[in-house]
Amino acid sequence: LTEALWKLGSHDEKQRWGSMLQSVGSVADELFASYKRNSSERRKEGHMQQSVHIGRCNLARLRVVKLYLDHLSSADQPLPMELVEKLWKYLGDEPDFKTKPTMKKLELFLVTQSKLAAGKHFATGTTECCICGDDLSQPVILPCRHACDQGCLKTWLRPGRRTCPKCRRHVPEDFQLEVSVPSEGALKEHKAFRRLSNAFFMEVVTMFCFADDTPPHQEVINMLLGFIVRKVDANRARTKGFSPFEEECVDRTPIIRSFLLQMLLRYKVTDVCAHLEAYFEGAQGFAGSVEDAIEVCIIFVQCMENALSSRVDHLPQQRHHLVELAADQLEKATQQCNTRQDKPLMLQLEMIASVRFGLSTACDVMHRQVNPPADHVINEHNHRAVRRLFENVKRLFA
Repeated sequence: LTEALWKLGSHDEKQRWGSMLQSVGSVADELFASYKRNSSERRKEGHMQQSVHIGRCNLARLRVVKLYLDHLSSADQPLPMELVEKLWKYLGDEPDFKTKPTMKKLELFLVTQSKLAAGKHFATGTTECCICGDDLSQPVILPCRHACDQGCLKTWLRPGRRTCPKCRRHVPEDFQLEVSVPSEGALKEHKAFRRLSNAFFMEVVTMFCFADDTPPHQEVINMLLGFIVRKVDANRARTKGFSPFEEECVDRTPIIRSFLLQMLLRYKVTDVCAHLEAYFEGAQGFAGSVEDAIEVCIIFVQCMENALSSRVDHLPQQRHHLVELAADQLEKATQQCNTRQDKPLMLQLEMIASVRFGLSTACDVMHRQVNPPADHVINEHNHRAVRRLFENVKRLFA
């Protein structure tokens, strides 16, 4: 498979290679699982264990390369084999995506390629406004070739200050603050490249960092949390999209906002809460951080609701367990409401998530009572759970 990878020359060959990798990978996974089961019953043999380890590493390396080709190769463009070769070298012979060294290598690769792509797509070599530091949206190219957003530049240039905010070169009085159409098109092309790279990175995290339904090492947890909230200057912190690109600092449209938190809340609720608590403490007192802090609060509450719901996803009689869990959450929230008023912010957010989860479940139960599905059956056990749920709803508002 490795030899065949370097011989790929067309998208049809890539598809056939991907299908072959999928078939071989399925058989290899079964062999690895069988070895794991059997090795728990007898002492592991050193050479066999090493062979299995090497096999796992090679398979993971090939699968990540396939993901990269699937996300970054366009049907109307040649296969990016030069980038694939670089990724292959960055990952090394024994990649372990549950460890920080491998994830930092992957991050470095993506950041490096983004910067190179910025130079290729955009004449100034960067996609940041040199005034506010955010991504450019309406780029104006100054005579010195530095780029600023049109809105920022209108505020910056005034009588007595007709200089580039970056290099301080003089800006002529007759300079027109017009959006550069070619640069605007290049920005769109580069942002599309970044979106594809983000999607690739998220899939790697899903498939490999949290493989076997276990979380990665603590260092990787901390690294991933850093993609949600990252300091961008000395006195404020900002939320950002789940992205390895350091220059991308604000997530204005949180399309992928909950991806990482949902993954982490399944395993590391305490770590997530501690990390966000520190962020909220740092954000206090800075007006520019209020909007970001509110966004993080909303993200956390939504993710906590989803995390609660996922607890019963794989249980038999899922709906019954969902009602019982909702009743428990409402009972806990009611007890917490009756305790001291100066509750930590994260506890308040958990309470809000519990209440929202409990009430939405109660609304769903009422809807099913009024519009019962064909297979709707209520036994005594289910009836007691529903009754307890609505008793706790009543206590919450008492």
